[in-house]
Amino acid sequence: MNERVQIIEYKNKKIILVDLSNLSIEEILNIFPIYTEMALSTRINLVAMDITNTYTDKRIKEESIESSNKALTALGKQNNAPVGIRGIQKIIANAINRNQHFAATREEAYEWLFKKPTEQAQKLLK
Repeated sequence: MNERVQIIEYKNKKIILVDLSNLSIEEILNIFPIYTEMALSTRINLVAMDITNTYTDKRIKEESIESSNKALTALGKQNNAPVGIRGIQKIIANAINRNQHFAATREEAYEWLFKKPTEQAQKLLK
């Protein structure tokens, strides 16, 4: 576990919180494998990602796509609620995963994710 990637509980639902706020591009790239492994090992498909005061480049886009593809393959679906996203980041994020909500605060992100069915509930609905 990493202080920037944690499992939190919000109203009895487990959410992966990825805090990338104020990190450099290199630091962000180092977090992606940690976050991906946690999502795969715990099978949690609810992710709040705080990217306040960050920048993106081609490497982050590529790593994000790779991480998203791994999670989708293993989990079938991933619900993301990024916080602090702006401008070009929104365009890139939407191209990678359309099943997300751009939240203004972490609390808003948690609430949106809380309303999503869990993996187990999704299986029952099929």
